[in-house]
Amino acid sequence: MTYHIDGFTAAVAHTHVLRVRVADVIAAVNTAAEVALRLMRPGKNNKDVTDVIQKVAAAYDCKIVEGVLSHQMKQFVIDGNKVALIITSTFPYVIKLNLGR
Repeated sequence: MTYHIDGFTAAVAHTHVLRVRVADVIAAVNTAAEVALRLMRPGKNNKDVTDVIQKVAAAYDCKIVEGVLSHQMKQFVIDGNKVALIITSTFPYVIKLNLGR
């Protein structure tokens, strides 16, 4: 579910717990989110974020769902031009962009 407040969006998701390796999957997602958040700074690029998410998934022996993208969000725009892939093999046409302003 996504809300718009003054043109900015706030996305909310619900977690569905599966019976297979629940603790590993939740820990992998939490670790990947924390590491990706720390990489979101000037001087880094979208490929850096993609690489670290893939390394975290491999460390927890988890598979990433293909077709997942992270877009830069701005006021009135939820799917901006700057994109970070979660799996590099999904969309080879995404270009490398530097993170920052």
